[in-house]
Amino acid sequence: MTAEKLYRDSLAIQRDLGDHIGMSQVLNNLGGIAFLSGDYAQARHLYEESLGIQAEISDLRGAAVSLANLGDVVQELGKLEEAKRIRQESLDIRREIGERHFVAYDLYKLGETTAALGQWREASDYYLQALQLSMEVKVLPVVLNALVGLAVLWSHQGNSRPALTLLEFVLDHPAVEREVRDRAEPLRAELASELGSEVIAEAQAKGRTRQLEEIAEYVWAQARA
Repeated sequence: MTAEKLYRDSLAIQRDLGDHIGMSQVLNNLGGIAFLSGDYAQARHLYEESLGIQAEISDLRGAAVSLANLGDVVQELGKLEEAKRIRQESLDIRREIGERHFVAYDLYKLGETTAALGQWREASDYYLQALQLSMEVKVLPVVLNALVGLAVLWSHQGNSRPALTLLEFVLDHPAVEREVRDRAEPLRAELASELGSEVIAEAQAKGRTRQLEEIAEYVWAQARA
């Protein structure tokens, strides 16, 4: 029996019981399966159905989850302005209910969306906010993702050396996840092919020998420059 079949059976039970929270959670799980399979239209439908239930019962925490997931779907559909609006809604709710670790995540995702829109300054602001907050609340995956996002922006702006320094730090970090590594490695290879061996060695020395707090100070200094 597949996970989707189990969730659909569970959804039928939740509907019979009138368990609105249970229904919205299962709909989110089904939306995740549809999203991973590339069926974005179905994922959107499921997340929106979940949101409708959460609105009825004033489930702010659940609504923030559904909105964050919906933002991913809408961005994959290429509707970037709509994705930005949805992500902002999720961020506003999470700020209201005080979920600071998820606030950091939403700030990072807004950085990704605004970067895709070519809104570089706004994207940089979101990444910097995500970096600062994720360091405060100790959400390391967001820290590393925000650093890669900044490296991408800096490379677009012609700041290849500091971008490479950030990538060297991220890729050398023991907690780097596969998804982050897969984003960072192609850009590092591209930048390395453009820069001389001395510059590469310098970036490696700066990136691989510094602690996170030192890299953060390096980022703030670059942002102020």
